[in-house]
Amino acid sequence: MVLNKIFSLVPQSPSIASGLITDNFPSKRQTVECHRWYVKNMLRIITYSPALFDEFFRAIIQKLLDIDVTPPLSLLNLKLWSLTIPACISLRPKSRRKRP
Repeated sequence: MVLNKIFSLVPQSPSIASGLITDNFPSKRQTVECHRWYVKNMLRIITYSPALFDEFFRAIIQKLLDIDVTPPLSLLNLKLWSLTIPACISLRPKSRRKRP
């Protein structure tokens, strides 16, 4: 409600607010709940200023994709991610000997 009033009184305020809001998106280390509330509030701000729709959606998608493709540190530390090759797999090509 307050932002709606500010946006109506100060014409430049949506562009200033958009930079502040997108730059302060929560980091990857924040909880899912924190990201959920931030995105929800960004969508609420779009109802006050529809001109922010493109910029906010671009920021939301970019930040959430960045979080999605970054594996958690716990997975990176697992031995499953190591580059060791099991002994049962041979990397040498089999020779093509003709059988008599």
